[in-house]
Amino acid sequence: MAKSSLDLRGAKGPKLELDFLRLAYVVRDIRTAGGNAVGYLAVLDSKVAETASTWIEKYRSGDAVVVLMCHLGMREHELLMSEKSANAIGFLPAPELRKLERKLAIADLGRELGEQALQKAIEEHHPGIMKCTNPPFGIQWDYYGIVQPNR
Repeated sequence: MAKSSLDLRGAKGPKLELDFLRLAYVVRDIRTAGGNAVGYLAVLDSKVAETASTWIEKYRSGDAVVVLMCHLGMREHELLMSEKSANAIGFLPAPELRKLERKLAIADLGRELGEQALQKAIEEHHPGIMKCTNPPFGIQWDYYGIVQPNR
């Protein structure tokens, strides 16, 4: 899973923690069934990564979930900050906001940057991984792949 939040204020913290737990439980279920799995949680902020890393001990997930701190280039970081600002403005309840301003509440860039960083990190950790377009468990993962065993 890839998350582009730059802080954990409001509902972002509990939502990220829930995503961490989803990863941990799915990995546990796969391992219990005899499979081998690792969950990756990619984040774009070091403080978010530090907090997410504390959940490994809190939930005794061991190596089931790896928290990846993915660094952005300066330009990408600036664009993400602009998107986050526009997103916050788009959610203001002020009646004078027009439809166009409401459209600012979209996080396509953050999602794209996070998913690209996640895919790159996973493919570096697992050369030859095959990305799957129909992942199990009814969860739309940001990246789901299978590593073929060596023959």
